[in-house]
Amino acid sequence: MALPEAHERMVDLEGSPVHLWEGGEGPPLVFFHGAGSIGQGWVGAFPLLAQHHRVILPDLPGFGLSPDNPRLKNFRDLGAALIELLRSEGRGRVDLMGNSMGGGIAAGIALEHPELVRGLVLAAPGGLHENENMHAEAARVVPGEVNQWLFYRPERGRESFPTLSPEEVRTRWRSTRQALGRWVQQGFVKLDYPKLKVPTLIVWGRQDRILPSQWAIELSERIPGSRAVVLEECGHIPQLELPGEFTQIVEGFLSTLPSTNGQS
Repeated sequence: MALPEAHERMVDLEGSPVHLWEGGEGPPLVFFHGAGSIGQGWVGAFPLLAQHHRVILPDLPGFGLSPDNPRLKNFRDLGAALIELLRSEGRGRVDLMGNSMGGGIAAGIALEHPELVRGLVLAAPGGLHENENMHAEAARVVPGEVNQWLFYRPERGRESFPTLSPEEVRTRWRSTRQALGRWVQQGFVKLDYPKLKVPTLIVWGRQDRILPSQWAIELSERIPGSRAVVLEECGHIPQLELPGEFTQIVEGFLSTLPSTNGQS
């Protein structure tokens, strides 16, 4: 079975263009990437998930092919802008996913607007503890060493950029470092996870070198009715490092949720 293709387009977000990838048909599934993204887009689990969902992958402002938006001063501003994206692109409730920084953003939206979210998938999200130190973690992730920190097997990281030349990777990484530097100044904001009222799945890599996998169980104990899965031989980006396993786990979770907009 051929995997769905991705389509790219620009949308307006708070007066600034945002690049997004989308593909597939079915219930909308929106994914927010982490702070180390260079806009790799349609790789890993996403073509697999698009076999049953309309997958939407925005490059957050300042990352990938989206220019930075100085109007967005903090994570609350960014979350508010992304809420408008969900409303315009989701056309109802969406399945919302996020990894690392994007997981914290997704959880924050689900906390404030549970009516927009059918199900929540958090892959090694931030926001569990007070004053989580993004500065120290970001400083470790430098050009030439990024894959060693983000992946259990570094070669899997290189496989995540199949259409980019080494020079394109370096160029995008320089841009990402600028956005990363701005957002890490904010630090992760501690989220009131026990108040989440939407079905939640937590996925973590056992060998995560950015945020410890022990937090998966701690987080599942805080979120009522949630489920945690820890993947072996996996680092900080499970949707890219183990796309098949990640997709199977996510699809199993989403299949248990009630249908929305007449779709299941």
